[in-house]
Amino acid sequence: MTQISLQRETRPYLESKEKHIRYRDFISIDFKRYVEADLQRSIPSMVDGLKPGQRKILFCAFKMPIIKEIEVYQFSGYVLKHSAYYHGEATLVGTIISMAQNYVGSNNINLLEPNGRFGTRLMGGIDHVASGRCLYTQLSPITRYLFPEADEPILHYDGQSPEPAWFYPIIPMVLVNGSEGRGTVCSSFIPNYNPRDIISNIKHLLNNKAVEPMLPWYNGFEGEIEETKTPSKDTLYTTKGMIEVDNNGITITELPVGTWTNVYRESLKAAVGKDIELLYGNPVFLLQAYTARHGTINSVRFEITMTDEQMKSAKEEGILDKFMLTTTLSTTNMHLLGSDHQLKKYDTPEQILEDFVQFRLKLYEKRKNARLHDLMITILLLNNKMDFIGKILDGEICLLPPRKKDKRCAELMDKGFQSSLTIAWTVLPVGRRPPTKEEELRTGYDYLVSTPMVSLSSEEMEELQKERDTKENELRELTIASPKSLWLKDLNALIRKLDAVVEVDLDVETVKYGESHQGYLDTKDEISGIGDWLPPSDVDPNNPSSSVGKREREMLVVKSSTNSKFMKLKIENP
Repeated sequence: MTQISLQRETRPYLESKEKHIRYRDFISIDFKRYVEADLQRSIPSMVDGLKPGQRKILFCAFKMPIIKEIEVYQFSGYVLKHSAYYHGEATLVGTIISMAQNYVGSNNINLLEPNGRFGTRLMGGIDHVASGRCLYTQLSPITRYLFPEADEPILHYDGQSPEPAWFYPIIPMVLVNGSEGRGTVCSSFIPNYNPRDIISNIKHLLNNKAVEPMLPWYNGFEGEIEETKTPSKDTLYTTKGMIEVDNNGITITELPVGTWTNVYRESLKAAVGKDIELLYGNPVFLLQAYTARHGTINSVRFEITMTDEQMKSAKEEGILDKFMLTTTLSTTNMHLLGSDHQLKKYDTPEQILEDFVQFRLKLYEKRKNARLHDLMITILLLNNKMDFIGKILDGEICLLPPRKKDKRCAELMDKGFQSSLTIAWTVLPVGRRPPTKEEELRTGYDYLVSTPMVSLSSEEMEELQKERDTKENELRELTIASPKSLWLKDLNALIRKLDAVVEVDLDVETVKYGESHQGYLDTKDEISGIGDWLPPSDVDPNNPSSSVGKREREMLVVKSSTNSKFMKLKIENP
């Protein structure tokens, strides 16, 4: 693991009035500042796995908050207004879409919900609605389990941006969803890993046990991922598609990570009866025919027919290699910005995990102390409120005749009531001066004098007592809890949520029309529009002469398991 310093020069920038500038000054001052800004924009942070643009979006999603679905175009306007986003609306919409995508090869855990056409594995996500006007999103149910609200009091704000310097997830999101970025002096690529493997290794580290090696993992991918070593002893991971071999040919049921269905379909189409090159410039033998029978948008099924000679040649060379059914993932370029804002190169994902655990455990201690202080202040305020209401009910404090606020506050001070400022200073006096009498009389007793008349009752006293007892129980439990136990509690809650969340699968009902065309049976994957077309009940789908059968070959009715809305996608005959 190596580290590159990005500390700024004391001289902020070169004077524009200077006619002659030394190369050394330009490189060490202006160019270095440009490189630093570019890396901070392009390389994600080890702490929360986010780039600045993604962090601004998540900040606004929490601030709004977008619990109910909202149009992406409308949400992007909110982000532009409240987060000082400076890369343009089109880039912002694209970033929101990428944070919500959940097709195979994208996010393992999407932080935003993709309610609409956010892209599929057909085209690697680029087949989304670009404008954002027909897309809706909201916070995913699991997002708050990853970024607990209990951490908000300890978030650090540098004063330069509305959003915090980092968010504090309970697991390293840069390993969960991976990352890719290209800066001026370096680039970064980190594969996706299984969140359950990450949680298991965090528990190992908290219990002073050795971590277990982790393999890349992509949600929904059904193929294999194997570790290989290069001649230079670098680690590579090979992702393999899935095939079934029979007497007539092969059936491809899964594509490797990063190979998209439509792109692969075009390579097969080009190989039917034509002696040309396949994908990536590799020569391919002739195919008799192929059939695409994908059950859903997220599934893959290519049935390929070959002659005996073609099958023999494929087996000799290796079917996976011949059909380009392998891709490689590298871990030799894992650059991240660390907790000290310095650029670091990690050799293994386990190193990232160890750095994350060391940093995050300190934050749990900080969170515990902040919560203890809040509980003690709340309990003292509740005691004062109960005493205040009790003395009013007993007639010791008379609300009539009405008096000015400062005189009423002075009366409360004389009767021994503490102001909120004094209570806060008593609980946490370090680094703070005690409040003056003028400050106490001005704002310190607002929590008492602003009590509505309807709350001056014995029923309100009982409610306050129940609330105080609850806070005292929480205070006792939190006092004896350790930072490790607090983290383990959050991790267990996350595991339960992972088990409970139903993965957003697309249930596709397919009606086939037409027959094999020029040696292959296929459907055009470009969606021509969204309409309400359904085949009439008197139309025979098996009759090629039907007017509907000629015009519409396939109807996909897509239903999201988390959304009651239906989208009818009309796919025309190629």
